Amino acid sequence: MASDPLAELGSFLTATEAQRLAAQIEAGQHTLAALSEIAAARRETVKLLLASAALGHADRERTVSAP
Repeated sequence: MASDPLAELGSFLTATEAQRLAAQIEAGQHTLAALSEIAAARRETVKLLLASAALGHADRERTVSAP
């Protein structure tokens, strides 16, 4: 993993994946449920990147905020 998990996550996700994932988390979905928006082959990597960046349903505001 890169030294900046946010940058790596941003590089890894497509815009559509990021939007769909954020929409699910913003709607109150658990991170694991929100990951259903990501292709199965990519879910584990996204899950690890989210954890490395300390993002997910437990910190919804930070997770879905736009820069």
